[in-house]
Amino acid sequence: VDDEEAGDQPGGRQQPDPGATDERARRHLVSMSLAPAMPSVHREHLRGGLGLGTMSTLAARTIDALRHEHDALTGLVVPLSDDQLTGPSGASEWTVAQVLSHLGSGSEITLASLKAALGEADAPGDDFNRSVWDRWDAMSPADQRDGLVEHNQVLVEALEALTPEQHESLQVSMGFLPMPISVASYAGMRLNEVALHTWDVRVAG
Repeated sequence: VDDEEAGDQPGGRQQPDPGATDERARRHLVSMSLAPAMPSVHREHLRGGLGLGTMSTLAARTIDALRHEHDALTGLVVPLSDDQLTGPSGASEWTVAQVLSHLGSGSEITLASLKAALGEADAPGDDFNRSVWDRWDAMSPADQRDGLVEHNQVLVEALEALTPEQHESLQVSMGFLPMPISVASYAGMRLNEVALHTWDVRVAG
């Protein structure tokens, strides 16, 4: 994790500096663009090189890779003790629980964009991200862990429910980009984010 990413404030910080939330948003976007952070197994997965030839779309392969990453992360964090959750992660200045808060709040924000694209909800307002971050910041470390598992599961299931036609036609507005993006790009950004921060948890301590 680079120094920019490590300086983020995903949860539980006391007395944040003025403007810290805006800085967190900027650094969140930086981390989502870090394609080299994706493990090589997932890059091969997306190319269809792991026996996934029956999956006809890049979106389908990306969503399947995200499912595998979610399941792996869940297996890592569910057994963690309170001491492990509050211990250092692979990201300097972040505890493991703060990494999970970052991912959990991100899953809520990401899902809101998908629901808006599907016509199931209004587009998130200007204060939506901040309200989500504030709520996750107030959680206990154990609740941040449990919330990540729950909300990331909901996001992955929502992506898995998309039809092949939606894989090709649906466009998702992320709010910070000049135009909506495809399902493959949308899922790929989330996969990069989860893969990057799963490493932070895997090397914790």
